[in-house]
Amino acid sequence: MTPEVIQLHPDVEAILREVAAQPGSVLLRVPRSPDARAFSPDAVQVGASDSWLSSAERHLLQVHSEELAFALRQAAWMRLATGNGRQRVNRTVTAHCSVPIPSLHDVRVSAARALEGRHVAQAEPEVIELLEALVAPEGPGRVDPTRLLVAGHRLVPSARGRILAGSAHALAGRTGSAQMCFADAVRARLPAELQAVAWNNMADVLEATDEIERAMRAAARASRLMPGLVFAQAARLACALRLGDQAIALDASRILDAIAIEDAGALDELELRWQERRAARLTALPIAERRAMVNIRENAGPGTRRLIDALA
Repeated sequence: MTPEVIQLHPDVEAILREVAAQPGSVLLRVPRSPDARAFSPDAVQVGASDSWLSSAERHLLQVHSEELAFALRQAAWMRLATGNGRQRVNRTVTAHCSVPIPSLHDVRVSAARALEGRHVAQAEPEVIELLEALVAPEGPGRVDPTRLLVAGHRLVPSARGRILAGSAHALAGRTGSAQMCFADAVRARLPAELQAVAWNNMADVLEATDEIERAMRAAARASRLMPGLVFAQAARLACALRLGDQAIALDASRILDAIAIEDAGALDELELRWQERRAARLTALPIAERRAMVNIRENAGPGTRRLIDALA
């Protein structure tokens, strides 16, 4: 779900190099915006529309900024996904579909290419510092993913970046900031699948803070936008069990069972997450929730049964 780096046509690149050779050419100016508003929809743009730039200069500015932002967001995604030596985010999307996690080599190559750019010296000092840290021997392991995302967002504001930032805040326990990022993302004009991911992530945060009814509504929105989104259906099931809504629980279980039939491994990651949730639980499940689990399990297929067994 990461953006592709834009590639210049050789003829266009040749023209732009002539533009770049002009002493008075202004090719990369990145205004700073306050970190407190780093992920708001109205964050300061890169400056590609500034009136003193020619159309060729504006195009080169945008392409170069996209490459820098891509390298920073890719590194942030890898850090979020593999921090502390284990996977911490949900990769499964639908049956037969999961989000790839870049390797350390991928991150270093992207950062190195960005540093080799003709005009990287005109980028913000912090951007250069972060890119150099990504290619250093110790690698990106010491780089805060939120810093990477803030710097990338100042270069090229992105709904994907806001979703990643929400995940970073959620993993750090900053639930209020996480909700703001996800809310900003769903207000943007996004493809349905990205809206679904943002709503699903919102549901996770709300459920974790015991706002179960709001979590249920967020999960329902995600599932309407992408009916096969595994973790959205799981959130519907979990919330319905906690609320004692057997109709919604049965509906979610039917969809999860269908996903399991289509792809036997599609629920593996979810089962692991629910096992981790059970291990972290400090108190026994409420009697009403346990009864709801028993009732749903009796009427569910193998996929839902293994999930309930992982949680109970």
